[in-house]
Amino acid sequence: MKNIFIILFLCIFSVVLNAQEVSKQVVASTGNDADAGNYQISQTVGEAMVTTHTQGNYILCQGFQQKDGATEVSIKELNNFKFSYYPNPFKDDLNINFEENLDEVYFEVYSQTGQLVFEKEYKNKQNVKLNLKDLSTGIYFVQFNVQNENIRFQIMKLD
Repeated sequence: MKNIFIILFLCIFSVVLNAQEVSKQVVASTGNDADAGNYQISQTVGEAMVTTHTQGNYILCQGFQQKDGATEVSIKELNNFKFSYYPNPFKDDLNINFEENLDEVYFEVYSQTGQLVFEKEYKNKQNVKLNLKDLSTGIYFVQFNVQNENIRFQIMKLD
């Protein structure tokens, strides 16, 4: 009888242990993952590369998941002031359109570490094109001031 309880206990315990196992996998519209001994690799279609590492014949590209060819037009409204910016993510230029002509607007672009990487003033403009092609791939924050309102939004630079 004691042996039956021990066997039953070990069976239940082994089921509980296996139930806690979580395997790595790709969560994307298209992609795959594979295991080869101590290595696992995942790939997705439409992944924007942020950095690439090479060692011998091996190349590893790291990035983030994104729809292939995705661009976003963002429209913002603050205290009856409307503007839009596109594309986001962008490669070279970021377009910012205002609902009305602005006498003066001063743009600043900051890196994730808070470093000022771009600044420019525009006068008498309704549509502005920020030439940001010299920036490295990554996340940035655009900031400008209109009608005593400090406006800040996030953008993503691709290569």
